[in-house]
Amino acid sequence: MKYATITGCLMLIAILLAGCSKPTDFKVKGKTENGDDLTLYMTYFDGSAMRREEVSTLKGEFNLRGRSMSPALLTFTDADNRQLTQAIASNGDEISLTLDTAEPVNSRAKGNKPTEKLSGFMADNAGPLVTGDIRAINAAVAKFIAENPDSPASTALLTSVFRTPGHEEQADSLLRLLTAKARSRAILGTYPTLLAMQLAVDATANITSRTLPGTDRDHSVRLNPRKASLTLLAFGTSRTIGSDSAEIILRELTERWPDSRLQAIELSGAPDSLTWAVGVRRDSTAKWHRTWTPYTIADRQWKSYAIPARPYFIVSDSTGTMRLRTRSAAEARRFIDGFLD
Repeated sequence: MKYATITGCLMLIAILLAGCSKPTDFKVKGKTENGDDLTLYMTYFDGSAMRREEVSTLKGEFNLRGRSMSPALLTFTDADNRQLTQAIASNGDEISLTLDTAEPVNSRAKGNKPTEKLSGFMADNAGPLVTGDIRAINAAVAKFIAENPDSPASTALLTSVFRTPGHEEQADSLLRLLTAKARSRAILGTYPTLLAMQLAVDATANITSRTLPGTDRDHSVRLNPRKASLTLLAFGTSRTIGSDSAEIILRELTERWPDSRLQAIELSGAPDSLTWAVGVRRDSTAKWHRTWTPYTIADRQWKSYAIPARPYFIVSDSTGTMRLRTRSAAEARRFIDGFLD
């Protein structure tokens, strides 16, 4: 009888402990709308590191698991790195997805309030999101945050949907609206730090005249905003030579506008300056200026401009005043053409 009593107590303790234990992961299940099979990736920041999970769908269905103590923004992409949808989850959540691989903007996610709010925003603003209408997107995000300052969905929209470059002051105002309940470390990541850099006084300082190294010792590039109506500084990727968005926009714009209207300079951060110079000299069709600086973002000479990523574009007028800062080659092109037309 005594043994039975002890056994019963132990079982009761085990049940109580099991009931008190916290969930150690979150679950995601979903399907593709047409039963298509694909390789799917789930990427998220858990507050300390980036995580990536991969799954192959079977008859269009899939299951994934992840871990995050605080709400994390989950991004789902296919093998071509197309974003199919996003969701918000922390340990204990069960998320359900329906993916439209033909029209990703029509994908749906549910399972908790932040995810459903985020999914609803995407559905309500499908038009601007597809066309890339920055003004409409930012206005919609601002409205959502004002109405939902306590929701992690607001943090997710600010960090992943709001077009911050060129709109840093508005982004800072929206960030201040978010309450502690909405400010998940896993979603915010380094966004506040990067935004603070962009808001620094020097980040909007005038572009000043200077001499830059050219493609060889006997050649230099003179940067002087007064030489043209606009100056475009295109901070390229760390490629050696090739076609990225910086090179594409430079080629298009310098074909369209003469030096007196547009002074265009590409700044490369290629690891090997010699190989870069050889590759550049082989391209005799380029009408823009090219210079090299070691890892542009970290270079002391350019640090005051607070370049957050590459490629990146800065447009200034003839006084050296910065008129546009953006990651988007298309936005830079629209601004320049609109200004010079």
